[in-house]
Amino acid sequence: MKDQYFGDINDYRKYGLLRTLSDSGKLRVGVCWMLTAPDGRADGQFRNYLSEPMRYRSFDFQLFDALKPCLTDPSKRCVTLAETAKIIPNGIFHPTILTDNRGDRSTYFSDFASLSAECELVFLDPDNGLEVSSVGKGHKDSCKYVYWDELQQIYGAGKSLLVYQHFCRIKRDVFISNLADRARKRLGAREIITFRTPHVLFLLIPQQAHEETLRRQSRVVADVWSSQIKVGV
Repeated sequence: MKDQYFGDINDYRKYGLLRTLSDSGKLRVGVCWMLTAPDGRADGQFRNYLSEPMRYRSFDFQLFDALKPCLTDPSKRCVTLAETAKIIPNGIFHPTILTDNRGDRSTYFSDFASLSAECELVFLDPDNGLEVSSVGKGHKDSCKYVYWDELQQIYGAGKSLLVYQHFCRIKRDVFISNLADRARKRLGAREIITFRTPHVLFLLIPQQAHEETLRRQSRVVADVWSSQIKVGV
């Protein structure tokens, strides 16, 4: 995640998904931003949806109304606004910048584990998504990925996981199926629920204790956000 993306259309869908899955805070959410330094690019400009309330506000009017004032000054876009505006009910946030340094990374996730100790659902928001074989932990650009051993540690602590994933240049149905299969094998998860938007994928990996709630809330996502988010199992 980068500050420059805060509040764009992908963020609106993302926060809407988190708010729905948490059942308005009944499951406490720990947001691990995996925030990386600004790169000077012009990405994150997809904010026109805010000028189309008739089309977009009905998905989550409280979220829409909370985001709009946060974006009046584009130069002040920052993920900390999500906490200030209480966008995720009962959520906790880890806003420290993540670097490529392996030692710093270990400290980063140790700090997050302490911060999120009381959370049931953890959201990880890496720039790109799950690790790739070409980028080892501690190497250049490793801050853009979350690694399987990190997910294993969080999942092993009893947290359900929601993970951001950028689409790769292969057929999306194949990519989603392969990624879900890997998650089952790596984490020993009983089921995987996927949320596909026009641009990105979210992978939900429930703990058995949270399955009933997360299945129910996934059906709410499918109903309310049907034109924006496609739900799959």
